[in-house]
Parts: sequence; structure tokens; C-alpha cells
Amino acid sequence: MAWSHAMRIMTFAFAVYVMFVSLFCFSQNLTPNIIAPKKFYPQLKLFPFLIKQSKISQQASGLNGIQTTHQIFIENATSSNFIKSKISDQTNDDKVVEESRLKAALEKATKRYDIIAWDAPFGSKRIPNNIITSKCGNCQFSYDRSKINDPSTKAVIFHFNEARISRMPKQRRTDQYYIWFSWESPVAVGKFRGFTLKEFDDVFNLTMTYRRDSDVYFPYQTIEKISQRIHSQSSENLQHDLDELIKSKRKVALWIVQNCGSTPGARARMKYSEQLVKAGLDLDRRGGCFPNAPKVLPKNKRTTPSWDNFLRPYKFYMAFENAFSCNDYITEKFFQNSLTHGLVPVVLGAKKSDYEAVSLNHSFIYADDFENAEKLVEYLRYLDGNDTAYREYLAWRTHDPEEMPYHGRAVGLCQLCRILHGINIDNKYDENFKEKYPEIPLYGHPKKPRIVHSLRNWFYGNEEKKCISNY
Repeated sequence: MAWSHAMRIMTFAFAVYVMFVSLFCFSQNLTPNIIAPKKFYPQLKLFPFLIKQSKISQQASGLNGIQTTHQIFIENATSSNFIKSKISDQTNDDKVVEESRLKAALEKATKRYDIIAWDAPFGSKRIPNNIITSKCGNCQFSYDRSKINDPSTKAVIFHFNEARISRMPKQRRTDQYYIWFSWESPVAVGKFRGFTLKEFDDVFNLTMTYRRDSDVYFPYQTIEKISQRIHSQSSENLQHDLDELIKSKRKVALWIVQNCGSTPGARARMKYSEQLVKAGLDLDRRGGCFPNAPKVLPKNKRTTPSWDNFLRPYKFYMAFENAFSCNDYITEKFFQNSLTHGLVPVVLGAKKSDYEAVSLNHSFIYADDFENAEKLVEYLRYLDGNDTAYREYLAWRTHDPEEMPYHGRAVGLCQLCRILHGINIDNKYDENFKEKYPEIPLYGHPKKPRIVHSLRNWFYGNEEKKCISNY
């Protein structure tokens, strides 16, 4: 009895001690030693004994906003569901704070700034204008050179093909950004057209290209925008829409091409298409390289319903670029001709990791994954006969736009307008932004001028030899 009574007293004393220690830890704000910044784990301060191992995985993606996903894996945690839910709440809180800060900055970006293109690309083409004031700030874009001396003109875009030192404004204002713009690959710029870019050292302030490491990222399109279009035009049942899309497909493969051999890549893809046909692929080849084939709509009419009606019955599109292994060189062949219109792109051109960075998994077929053309044709014929397997390549169309890579990232003229208003939040999508832009605040203007010291080294120097040599 005495022993039992003593045990009860000891148990009670121990409970009081545990409660006292817990209160002390709470008051001292103690934190566990875990592998991640403390700001991601404020809710774990009272539970160091629950954590055996933790791992954080971050993924940033998109257009006009910021979203970061943190996946926390916690072992030996009896309250793991509670902790995970709190981590999720904190992630959402961080997102809300960032979105609120961006919204506040955009609401203040009311002063109008003018952006002018000094020349129309190739004399007649137009630069897509995606500026929406609520998402980008107040900017107006034009081709009006007469505005060059207007105090509101803060950015001048020079397209690579027309850019010459001798043709630039005779007097340069220190409050204007000069931007070098290209949608062409290093092969097309350097080897095909002969631009060495040597004369442009310390001339431009910003680069604006399809490459993700550009100062202004300007891809041909983003999969988030395509997803937004799918959702805006669909019924409420995306799975049903996908079923109907697959039912509409009566043809196998399509390829439209104009450049038959001006670059090594253009010649290589022509040869590869011959191998695919020889291996038995039912490939409908159209465009200037096949004058005996039925004509297709000109490019200025390829946003019409008739263009969609033409493309939609095909299952696969040969999204073959005219340059191979060039960083991020992924054009309208992938985005518009394929993904937008519900075809599965068979890609040849950029590195596989580049395609993976700008699309969802299992949304394209990488030709170089196959030993030869015969193996690729064998796989395409398998998919043609198996709707279940083929459907997996279109399943991304049922996902929300917020799930797309680079969700929230402003691109093109929208991002440029933000920069003019001191909104540099889109730099965060560059994984090396802290090293690349150490003196540029996410909100505010840099204290020192932004200068592209060697355009030549930036555009040509980081490419593989397979992309370009001697530049």
C-alpha cells in the first residue's frame, strides 16, 4: 500500500514537471534542429520530440503571381496529420502575404510608362502585347519612334535582326532601358544571319528572349495560358471534354514545315521525317517543303476555328525545331500547333529537361528517348491503337491552371512593365536569382544601372557545341 501510494505521488510529480517544462519551452520559443529555414516551421516549436527526419521540396512556377509548394515528409510523428495541416496552412499564409504585397505594388504602379519597339521584327511582324494594367502595371506599347524623347518613354526594344549601333537613337537617355529581343535560336542569329554581337558590349540593359534565364522571359507561349483557355472554353466536365476530344481523332500524325534546309537542324529533321515515313508512320506532311501536298492556312489565319478544326483530328504533331540542343528553344510548334489544339507533340530540338521545365509530365514524347525512328514509330502505332495509353498524354488538360509550371510568372511585355515600376518579383523564378541579381530588390529599383556587359557571351557562350560552334 505504501509503495502504491508512493508511486501515485511520483507519477503526479512527474506530470507536474512535464507540464512545467512544456510551459517553459513555449515561453522561450524553443525550436527543433531541422533541415529547413525556421520560417517554414513555426508550428513545430513545441514538438521537437516528434521529428525524426524532415525534408523540404520547393517548386516554383508560372504567370502573374507567386506560388511555392512545400512538401514535408515527417516520420515517427504521432501527431503528423496535425503538423502537416499546420505546415499547409503556413504555406498558404506565405502565399497570401506574397500575393498581397504584389497586389499592393501593382495598385501603386499607376504612372504611365511607354515602351516602344524601335523596329518591327523583320520589318512587319508584331511583338505580342500581353500588358494588363491590373497584373503588370500601367504601360503602353507602340512602334512610335516619335515618342523616344517623351519623359514617359522608359524602355526601347531592339529586335536582333534590325539592331545596329548606327541606327540607334543619336542621343541616349540615362533613364531609359535598352532591351535586346530575339525569338530566334543562336543558330539562326549567328550562323544563318551572321550576327556576332561583338559590337553590343555594355550597350543593352536587359535581354528579352525565350530563354528562362533572360532578364525578361518571353516564351512563345506558356502552358498555364493554354490551360486557362481550355478551362474557359470547356464544359464543367473536363473528363467528358477529353473523351470527346479523343473521339474526334481520326488521323495519326501531322507535320507542317517551311524551312527545308537553311540550318543543320532543318536538314536533320527533314531526313528524320523520311525515316519515320519509311518505318511506316502515317505522317501527313504539309507546308512549303512539300509543294505537292494540300495547302494549309497562312500563319495570320491560324487563330481561327477553321485552323482548330484542321488540327484537332490528328493525334500527334511533329514539333521538330530547326536547331538542336539550344537552351530553351521551344517554339509555337510545341505550344500552339500541339498543346493548344489537343495534339500530343513529338519533340525534337531542345534538351528534354527544357521541355520538362515548361510542361507537365507525360504531355509530350521525346524522340531522342528512342533508339531509332523505327522504335519511335512502333510506339506511336501502339498509342494509336490504345486509347487508354494515349489518353494519358492528354490528361494534363484536366488539371487546373494553378498546377502548371511557372504558375504566376509574368512574362514578355508584362514582366518588362513590372520592371519599369520597380516590381522584380519574377526574378524569383530563376533558381540562381540571388547570385544573378544580388543588388536588385524584389520591390524597388536597383541602385546601380543594369548592364549586359557581353551579349555575345550570354547568348552564345552557354550553349552546347551541338547547338552552335565558332560563336
